[in-house]
Amino acid sequence: MMAAYDSQIISQFADRVYKKANLIIIRYVVLGFMVGLLLFFLLGSALERSHKPVYGGSFLPLLLLLFLWGFCTLVGLDIGRNKAFALKLQAQTALVMVQIEENTRAAVAPASKPAAPGPPA
Repeated sequence: MMAAYDSQIISQFADRVYKKANLIIIRYVVLGFMVGLLLFFLLGSALERSHKPVYGGSFLPLLLLLFLWGFCTLVGLDIGRNKAFALKLQAQTALVMVQIEENTRAAVAPASKPAAPGPPA
């Protein structure tokens, strides 16, 4: 037995995919932020151990580490947006199929009705 067609299910699917896409962006930004933070501390402590002060003297190493941290966050944002775009495209494809079905049903319905008799000539 086949399940009956229900356009509401496809609409709910699209809504869920959109919510998932928005969460993916947030997750990847946080992931990029955390990776950048980890690299910031690892490289900063490595520079400290090599007797090159990171936080004193020249600000260049500190600025480079901050730049790396921001860069990792932006890379996370870009990856998240790309993955979210793919999910949103999937949702839009499902919604287009629903719209095509509705338009086709509306176009076929009047054609299948018998023509009303016109006024006598």
